[in-house]
Amino acid sequence: MFNISNESRAHLDWSRYWAAYIGERLQDDILIGEMPSTNRRDGGGECEHEFSPLTLSTEPGYSYVDIAQGVSGHEFGAAREQAIGGGQRMQEYRRAMSDAGTERPLIVSKDYTRGPDGGDIVLWSRFIGGAAAARFHRLGENHGPEISDFQHDAVRRLGKFIARVPFWEMHPAPNLLVELSEAADANVLASDSGHIIIQLLDGSRDESLSVYLEPGNWSVEWIDPSRGDVIDEYEVTVNTKPYKIEIPIEMDHLVINIKP
Repeated sequence: MFNISNESRAHLDWSRYWAAYIGERLQDDILIGEMPSTNRRDGGGECEHEFSPLTLSTEPGYSYVDIAQGVSGHEFGAAREQAIGGGQRMQEYRRAMSDAGTERPLIVSKDYTRGPDGGDIVLWSRFIGGAAAARFHRLGENHGPEISDFQHDAVRRLGKFIARVPFWEMHPAPNLLVELSEAADANVLASDSGHIIIQLLDGSRDESLSVYLEPGNWSVEWIDPSRGDVIDEYEVTVNTKPYKIEIPIEMDHLVINIKP
């Protein structure tokens, strides 16, 4: 995998030139991508509006798009806003690719929210939001080994979950979540076979969410991403649509794994 640049603020023509240059000289199994700076307003300057992940999603010459700056804290701020806003932006990129017939992986090569203060929320949101890969940014000068330890544990917890989920067959599906309390937010990933994963943010105990499930028998698994533990697991029989699921615990971040 070749990333042409890191947070580039160049002109789109510059990136096109180097994508073609590299593509002509390398074998077919090399992936070429690019990471434009998008609309950073942190003092680093802004790239031209045309040179963005949305443009690169439909441009010829690229085999993946590095969307790190388009979904980062520079764009959205706090972890919850990154998770929900970033998920919505990934849907925008994916719709554009679908319309143009240019489906390619979305890669998040760096996330700046990289410690216990929101790192799990952001990392799981990339997976459930529809990215093909994600990683934390390197440690900053003020970060000690406890941040590194957190990152390894966070990736391990998510990896353990992904290992039993056919995520390559899944896609963002927010339309399956029919009703949610005003205080909560969610990302939804689903497969055509009916498997659904929901990232629930700020759900309250004794509240509920309504999910569009086909009639039949389903298993429901509640997971605490901060520990990787299964909090609750049970089976339900669905006769009516949508189906209401009660929230079993008060936590700011939960994942629901629903399988037929």
